[in-house]
Amino acid sequence: MKKLEITTVIGCKVGCSYCPQSILVKNYKSRGGLKILKLEDFVCCIDKLESNVDINFTGYSEPWLNPECTEMVLYAHEKGHRLGVSTTLEGMTFEDIEKIKHIPFEFFWVHLPSKESYMNLKVDDEYLEKLKSLIQTEIKSQFHYHGKAVHPKLEQLEENIKEIVLFDRAMNVTDKNDDLPENMQKSFVKKGEIACDRIYQNVLLPNGDITLCCMDYGNKHVLGNLLKSSVLEITNSQESKFIKDGLVKEDKDILCRTCHEGFDVDLRAKLYNRFLPKIKTFAKKLWLN
Repeated sequence: MKKLEITTVIGCKVGCSYCPQSILVKNYKSRGGLKILKLEDFVCCIDKLESNVDINFTGYSEPWLNPECTEMVLYAHEKGHRLGVSTTLEGMTFEDIEKIKHIPFEFFWVHLPSKESYMNLKVDDEYLEKLKSLIQTEIKSQFHYHGKAVHPKLEQLEENIKEIVLFDRAMNVTDKNDDLPENMQKSFVKKGEIACDRIYQNVLLPNGDITLCCMDYGNKHVLGNLLKSSVLEITNSQESKFIKDGLVKEDKDILCRTCHEGFDVDLRAKLYNRFLPKIKTFAKKLWLN
């Protein structure tokens, strides 16, 4: 486990049209557990991790829909973890911004609403003031949106704003979803031996369950429960072994084979061997010059 993403709540009211929240809620509900991560449970889980495990407040929903999110961020920082955030700012207050502005985040991504209104977020005076307050801090925020253009009220934002291409979350987002961006990329089933770094980037849910990665909205692979088990027990669980076995064997039904993040091991090796000499030659010339 190199990184742990935190899902602070189940059921995100931001309701982006391209986010498979219904699949998440349905499968989580079938197992049971709290819908909101308690601070004491978060502390229990974090205390089981080595400090070199990155903690990212992203997961399957908006982090600050949990009123204790800021306290969680502060605790993880105090424990020495590198932190990352992906947020719409929904639920975040001016006080929250003030409390976390001193933290040297590895990344702080702000997901802005687009012109097409794919997300259920009010772009009112309070939102604009909150955005302005964040920009004025020392937090090195990065801004992006999904769609053809950013929301009209944000066009004059002096920050660098990027358009991010969407993927179908390992086929969890289907054509049945209404109002999907035209440029959403679709995945395909991969054959042969594959690999993916995200198997080491797991997600913590409010009930303590650890799922495979941020693409696993259907909770297809629950590796264990961090409230009840150690990290070692989770990384050596039967489900974890099933995932690693499935990366090699096609007959294993794992999420990675339907995800854009999974890559063909043989193809990457061929490309690596083909272009490595050219890269070395170019680097040598660059160094000599």
